Amino acid sequence: SSSNKNPIQRKPEHFKLLPQDDDETTTTTELLTTRDIYNAIKSVVTSSFGLWGDATINRLLQVRLYDIRSKLIMIRANRSIVPHIRSAVTLLTTIESKAVILTTVSLNGSPRTAKLAALRYMKQSFFSSKSCHDDDSNKSMTKHERHLYERELRKLKERLEQVRTVDG
Repeated sequence: SSSNKNPIQRKPEHFKLLPQDDDETTTTTELLTTRDIYNAIKSVVTSSFGLWGDATINRLLQVRLYDIRSKLIMIRANRSIVPHIRSAVTLLTTIESKAVILTTVSLNGSPRTAKLAALRYMKQSFFSSKSCHDDDSNKSMTKHERHLYERELRKLKERLEQVRTVDG
């Protein structure tokens, strides 16, 4: 009998959280938690899809990760509700009274590919924000700049490890 198997197929998805105002990047996003994000999505799904949305989202949606620095959210949802979640995320304009814009970065069929896409996105986001990541720039960095850059790389490594440990 297949009673031990989970009949729910899930489809991980990640979204990019974009603050409305670049000056508020730190204050807007650092105060949010995965619970805040989940509740905001749940509220939009409930108001858009009624009781069906409310009942469905409780069982089939999880906010797996929120990385403050890259503003990346990893959401795990059942394959059957992904279109509804994407619609709700598009309609979401505030989380905890903070203005946000959410866009889909990647849609994946397995936790492994979702993690790989998240890791790739976080690395790309980190290096595109740094002006000193090529060899010519590294040679011209002062000792202090190099120290700061290496510290940021260590922080990135810790954040990437956090993504790797998210269970499927």
